[in-house]
Amino acid sequence: MPALDYPRPASAPVAPVFLNFRSHIVRPVCFAIVYWDGPGDTLYAFEDRDAFERQRGTSERHFVHVHELSAEEAAEWIAAGGNAVLHTVSAGGVAAFRNLKLAPG
Repeated sequence: MPALDYPRPASAPVAPVFLNFRSHIVRPVCFAIVYWDGPGDTLYAFEDRDAFERQRGTSERHFVHVHELSAEEAAEWIAAGGNAVLHTVSAGGVAAFRNLKLAPG
């Protein structure tokens, strides 16, 4: 019996997997490069859009440019060696930024 010749569906792109400083999977919903005046720029990632909008507002009030990125663009930034941090809030309610990385593979 001859093999069926039919088009195969294109595989969906694989979403990047991000890890926090403890190597636990995290799911940021917002990514942005913040252009400070100092050397080097940093990618900031947020799991909470409201926290992102508050930080964006604060930056823009101080005339600091914020450029939002997609998850794929953020993954490319990290893969190229760019500095990346994740916005976290402790159980005590203290906000901090900690290292963000890509999962291997």
